[in-house]
Amino acid sequence: MASRIILLSGAICSGKTTLGDNLVKRHNFAVLRTKDLIAKAFPTNSERKALQDAGDRLDRRTRGRWIADALSRETQERSEAECILVDSVRIKTQIDAVRDAFGHRVAHVHLTAPSEELARRYKQRKSKIKELPSYDDARINATERDVGKLEDFADIVVDTARCTPEAVVVRVAAQLGLYGRSYSRLVDVLVGGQFGSEGKGNVSSYLADEYDYLVRVGGPNAGHKVCPLTRICGLKS
Repeated sequence: MASRIILLSGAICSGKTTLGDNLVKRHNFAVLRTKDLIAKAFPTNSERKALQDAGDRLDRRTRGRWIADALSRETQERSEAECILVDSVRIKTQIDAVRDAFGHRVAHVHLTAPSEELARRYKQRKSKIKELPSYDDARINATERDVGKLEDFADIVVDTARCTPEAVVVRVAAQLGLYGRSYSRLVDVLVGGQFGSEGKGNVSSYLADEYDYLVRVGGPNAGHKVCPLTRICGLKS
């Protein structure tokens, strides 16, 4: 039985595959790719629209439970120390079914980026499947068009247009608790690299629970608002 299940959501080109590959490489995640489950259930050609339509049929047939059912089979073959990454979920009923089946072991990570950035990435991407002519064509599918709404139900949200791929995996891994706390340190000092307003307050707020004391020095507070922990990238701050 896997120790944790990470559900990944986000629009096409939001960075899901890159994040997933980095989590596999750095933290030995196992990956369950929903496009493989779709292809197994509905053998079809490797085209974006065909996969979208087949996924919608699976959702209607199972009321969104097909990912939870696949995870139930997958976890039987995994050790308790392993984490499984699901790339990716597309509708809330899929998420609800997994949470109902696995409870507190589930964490939902949503990646986002502005539509113009997604369109730019889509135009430049090199994919193993046959893509539609444009990003707008890919978003004609209703499920794909509404995938951004899953942000409201996510535990962790990262704007990948504001972060390098390296920063994305570090932010996600940190919020998932994948980095162990070192007890050999006495004092850690956080400094800014510019002239203020770099986000030191948000970072300090996120790290504060790991320390006995938090000491602020320097000039008077500029009145910045601290982001909630799951919005450390600045979303909805």
